[in-house]
Amino acid sequence: MKSAIKDSKISIVPSHTLISYIDKMENCEDMPDGVKRLRLEKVELIQTDKEDVPYCSLITNEECEFLKCLDLDPTEPKNPPKSLPDCSKDSLLRIKDLMWVWNKMQQDKSDSTKMHLHELLSGCELIYPQNEEIPRSEELDRRCNLLKRQQENREYKAMTKNVDNIRKTHPENTIAYQLKQLNRQGLAVIQFIITVLSAFAFGLEGVQLMIGPLQFGFRLLLGIIFGLIVALAEIYFLAKKLNEDNQQETEVEDKTKHAKMD
Repeated sequence: MKSAIKDSKISIVPSHTLISYIDKMENCEDMPDGVKRLRLEKVELIQTDKEDVPYCSLITNEECEFLKCLDLDPTEPKNPPKSLPDCSKDSLLRIKDLMWVWNKMQQDKSDSTKMHLHELLSGCELIYPQNEEIPRSEELDRRCNLLKRQQENREYKAMTKNVDNIRKTHPENTIAYQLKQLNRQGLAVIQFIITVLSAFAFGLEGVQLMIGPLQFGFRLLLGIIFGLIVALAEIYFLAKKLNEDNQQETEVEDKTKHAKMD
């Protein structure tokens, strides 16, 4: 992953011709910092676009003859570098530095050996701003892999749904299955209401029919007590039934989850 570019400035690696031209320029107060640093460091770069720099040996011919007489392992001579070497950050130029050099070239019209800017830029190398690499988060990779596996499991279960005997009894994506579940829940609610009302009616009228006339307030209290007792019992058995159904569905999902081979 790449981040945003912090420094959008373009850097220029100066060529040997450009460095020589800058060294010959006179010092002035408005000289940019990049040009000043380059003049102080006097970085020697190799211009490869026009000609190759010959390889200079540091030993004499007599020393070469002496080395040939020795029994040494054959080694290949190292060639001089043919590309621009790595420069420090201080020796790089900016666009504003080149603009200053160009303005100075325009002002110096009396010079007979006047050069053009494109001649100075020949052999230079441009360094464009780069995005910084941000390492990926391990937690993000783990969650992405988990979501990918879950999606693959869902697709696999959808493909093998018709050939799985266990999952044929739970076609949860069909309309018939949804209507069946809706009917079951509706019947459970209706049964709960009828049972509670029946218990309330028994306490309100049934006790009076068995033991004789009673006051209305006492009969109403008996109906409420019987209705609450039956309602609590119905809620207990209904919750127990729903828990059993959920456990059965969980077992089926676990079996189908491990059916796919990774």
